[in-house]
Amino acid sequence: MSIGASQSETGPDAKLEVRSEMQSHWRGLLAALVVAIGLTFVFWLPLYQGAGFVGGDVYSYYMPQKDLLSQHIQAGEFPMWHHRTGWGYPLIAESQTGLLYPVTWVCYRVLDVNAAYNANHIVHYILAFVFLWLYGRRLGLKTVPAMLAAVVYVYGWFPPRASLEWTIIGGTWLPAALWVSESFLQTKSKRWLITLAAVLAMQLLAGHFALAFITLLALGLYVPMRIWLTWEKQVSTSERMKMASWFVVPVVAAFLLAAVQLVPTWELKTNSQRAQVTEEHNPAYGHMPPMYISQLVASWWWWYAEDVDTNKAIQNMKFLASDAGTNQVEAHLYFGLIPLGLLVIALFSGRVFTGRAERVWGVLGVLFLSYTPGWFIPITQHLPGFSFFHGPGRYSIITAIAAGIVAASVVNSFCERRKLIGNVLCLLIIAATVAEFRVVGRQVSDAVMIESPPIARQPESSVRKYFAGREDQVRLYAPGQNLPNLCGVAAMPVYLGLSPDEYFNTDLTVPIEEPVNTPRKLDWLLTAGVTHVLAQAPVESERLTQVLREPDIFLNRAWGRPSDLPFYLYELVGARPRAYSDNGSVEVEELTSNTVVLAADMDKPGRVILTDLMAPGWSVEVDGKPATPIAKPDKPTTPIEVFRAVDVEAGKHRIVWHYAPNSVYIGGAISGVSWLLLCLLALVRRPSPQPN
Repeated sequence: MSIGASQSETGPDAKLEVRSEMQSHWRGLLAALVVAIGLTFVFWLPLYQGAGFVGGDVYSYYMPQKDLLSQHIQAGEFPMWHHRTGWGYPLIAESQTGLLYPVTWVCYRVLDVNAAYNANHIVHYILAFVFLWLYGRRLGLKTVPAMLAAVVYVYGWFPPRASLEWTIIGGTWLPAALWVSESFLQTKSKRWLITLAAVLAMQLLAGHFALAFITLLALGLYVPMRIWLTWEKQVSTSERMKMASWFVVPVVAAFLLAAVQLVPTWELKTNSQRAQVTEEHNPAYGHMPPMYISQLVASWWWWYAEDVDTNKAIQNMKFLASDAGTNQVEAHLYFGLIPLGLLVIALFSGRVFTGRAERVWGVLGVLFLSYTPGWFIPITQHLPGFSFFHGPGRYSIITAIAAGIVAASVVNSFCERRKLIGNVLCLLIIAATVAEFRVVGRQVSDAVMIESPPIARQPESSVRKYFAGREDQVRLYAPGQNLPNLCGVAAMPVYLGLSPDEYFNTDLTVPIEEPVNTPRKLDWLLTAGVTHVLAQAPVESERLTQVLREPDIFLNRAWGRPSDLPFYLYELVGARPRAYSDNGSVEVEELTSNTVVLAADMDKPGRVILTDLMAPGWSVEVDGKPATPIAKPDKPTTPIEVFRAVDVEAGKHRIVWHYAPNSVYIGGAISGVSWLLLCLLALVRRPSPQPN
């Protein structure tokens, strides 16, 4: 197999040959699409039938975001603030929600929450497979071997990480970027650069930028290697430099196109627990211990056997390993035994040293694999990107692509000599590898599919029914971070990857380790605006009044409890409602993601407090006129100091809090202009140079 295309001849015969190749390509693409869809039935059939994921971050992180997202966009609203998690946080800036990602928006606009979550998952498996197939074909792989490369990448690396939605969504655009970059290198058509800008922008809009960073890092190595290691010697240095420099343009353009997501996220970062990288943030977390590379040959029959505690075994691997924590999901890497055998053949036959594609991917695969143990963290932790994202094991995604491409190239050579036998052999290898991946993925993953997902029983929740119509007055303290806000009320404590710093300020955080009925904890709950406490066992305290005792089918399923076990709901004695004033009465007339409307009847001048987080972007009006909110101190020491508040005169007032952060408008303006320019460039026709 060779990278690049030779210059075509002109004439009638050449045109017929090109037409025939195009027809063959489209037939192959259709076949790849059919296989891609078929594989989603093999791996994710229950999702088509209404099942859903549980485990990992699914219900503790994603479902509380997606549920609110779905409710608002189906009501025709654009939810920029999440008012149910803790004291709230900027939903638009927490990029994993995917609020600005087109695929996510469409799914949650037309489907219910569980169906949308499943559809988003399945669609990206199909796209990732097709993009890797297109890249393999661009390298010169035949139709069926290119499918083998796609299988190794998509189904070897992603199913074990099913609880991390961002992996498959972000990982979809990595092979797309490689395909488009390779297309430009072969054709020199500037339209491919325009496409690359759009692809990289889509990956950034998808959120959780770890894989976007790895994509840029991979392209930063792949492009120079392609240009300097695989092009013909007669190509001048200046021409090579010119080609390499062209790639700066789509990278910069991608950041401009995705500014509508990046600017709000950057604003959140500067006000978050990650504003400065501290010693508490260990970028080596999620590494792959070097001895764990043995999983490549001892995966499903040893490491993931029922009598082996894989996570514990990984932690006990001390030889040349980082002292940071890790787990079997973050550290997973598996190619399948047959593709691994093909890699050995490629190595001993010298293919990885002589083949153009094999040479590039052999180097990249080993280079990125060497980063997974975390050996280089002491150096790279001082560099942007490397210091922010943890999980060195995630860099093995490039090794997975390398394994797929090199293994497929071995079969491809056989297919070129004996087409029928080679294709049949390759199909058998694909079938065996798919069966192996199906076993491994389910043994490694911390997420499982169940026939009746908890979210399907959400309307039957007894806690949700009790609070129906009272969201504007309730804040619930309950076990299980984030999940209880699926009962339709604000809930704490919180679990967020990038969040306002207040949730990590030790002066403000709840003493979780203490029983809920200790005087110190009850005092904190009252100060924090909590009105109710949900417990899985009875709680004795004169300051708690039991208001509900019965099973909750939704919460029991979400937490894996027997369906008949009761929950105990208590109201805090002396608790204040979500909005209050010591100098009058306050009612919440409207509570949505972006707007809160209060009606205050003040006996005398005083302060009206809304027990939600004050953050950049919130403004307030009193009786239709702009007012000045109470400034939040730089270093708050009590929850009440972080709440939204405004001083008003005696009498009746209508107070409107509105969320409209400048970061969204600035980012939106940059993105809007950039997308317009990109579309205009795409429409401009210019003659393409002859391929190299």
